[in-house]
Amino acid sequence: WQQLLDAYAEPIKICEAEDVYIGIENEASTHIATAAQAERMYKDLNHPRVRAIWDPANEVYAEDGELPFPTAWERMKPWLIHMHLKDAVKDPEAEGGARCVPIGDGGYIDYPGQFQALKDMGYEGACSLETHWRLSSQLSEEAMNRPGGAAFSAGGEDSSRICLDKIRAIIAGLK
Repeated sequence: WQQLLDAYAEPIKICEAEDVYIGIENEASTHIATAAQAERMYKDLNHPRVRAIWDPANEVYAEDGELPFPTAWERMKPWLIHMHLKDAVKDPEAEGGARCVPIGDGGYIDYPGQFQALKDMGYEGACSLETHWRLSSQLSEEAMNRPGGAAFSAGGEDSSRICLDKIRAIIAGLK
């Protein structure tokens, strides 16, 4: 753990000099798989240039993941700089134990609550749609962990449009 933290010393110096930030995402395929692990890292690094990239669906894929909202969200919120949007459900039959679904269809991630929390905190940062769900077939675990190329992009536009429409509908219903 200390070796991992020490590896950030030089990048943090660069961030200070360039007036930029390091965003560290909770990502199930890495050493920082969960919001709990990410929270520990942010606290241990204890530097204002180290911020959170929050991906609630990655919490679904992580072995020790918590309920994405509100539980894991509360861990990430103090450091939030960016958010990834995708939805997933636990599925023991699926590769990796989970599978992606259209935004809002999973029922496990409370996206109306999540978007309301962003609005209530005055969040002005960006959210990026990560369309790992496809209309026609599931992306492989390998493709999701290492996205790129034509195979990853195939079917992405139609799926993204559906997810964007669902996001717009959720946001329209906020208080």
